[in-house]
Amino acid sequence: MIWEFAKTGYQSAMAVPDRIYRHRIIFHHVPKCGGSSVTTPLRLRSLLSYRKIDEDAVQRVAFCEGHAGYVSRHEEAFRQKRGLVLYEAESGTRLIQSHVPWFPAEASSAAASYDRVTVIRHPVDRFVSHYFFDRKQDNLNTISREIGDFLQTDQARCFATHLTRYFSGRQWPYEVGKEPVEAAIAGIGEFSIVGILEDLPKFKRDILRRYGWSIRIPKTNEGARDRNLPDALMEEIRELCASDLMLYEMISQTRRSTEL
Repeated sequence: MIWEFAKTGYQSAMAVPDRIYRHRIIFHHVPKCGGSSVTTPLRLRSLLSYRKIDEDAVQRVAFCEGHAGYVSRHEEAFRQKRGLVLYEAESGTRLIQSHVPWFPAEASSAAASYDRVTVIRHPVDRFVSHYFFDRKQDNLNTISREIGDFLQTDQARCFATHLTRYFSGRQWPYEVGKEPVEAAIAGIGEFSIVGILEDLPKFKRDILRRYGWSIRIPKTNEGARDRNLPDALMEEIRELCASDLMLYEMISQTRRSTEL
């Protein structure tokens, strides 16, 4: 009798998300694109069924498994985070947030039932913000080089292609150019909402239209503000970000056309 009572109570507790939360969302959190801010009001609407994949923990696991280099460690971490996201989807978690690139909907029948939501940012601004943010970190991603030297590294080339990497399904390193950008556009096509940090009012309208949620977005996790870089360095960053700039402009044009 006690067992049956406990079992019934457990089943009732597990059914709470089904009764309260109608929407299932995977938030693909591209670093330094405002994801911590925009997910704050989303989390408030999924308090009993929310999971954020711990980025530092996954990075440490990848490092312990022998992936010491930036590219190798992040690609292994991406693989692990995809598995964790799919696990949460199979478990029925309503809002899943992770620094995880796009993956095909057919990866799991449960994941196929989820909306994909993300927010992107102008690639040059994202690059600079990411650099200064990691300069002050005390973890595996800490950057010790001055930015002029940093721009010559593989890590800088990864920073410059974050948007394309997150939505194309291509693994670092890959040849930048039109083909991965077209693959990223195809990946973006599976998203229910693609916000742009420079136009958050439209993101809020899209959230209201799809989910009926009127949201306020706070500012959180802001990076360093001292980012006045010489013109020559800014031009070098723009050249590195060429593929991401192409992708960003194509997404921006599509959004503008849908507003007309």
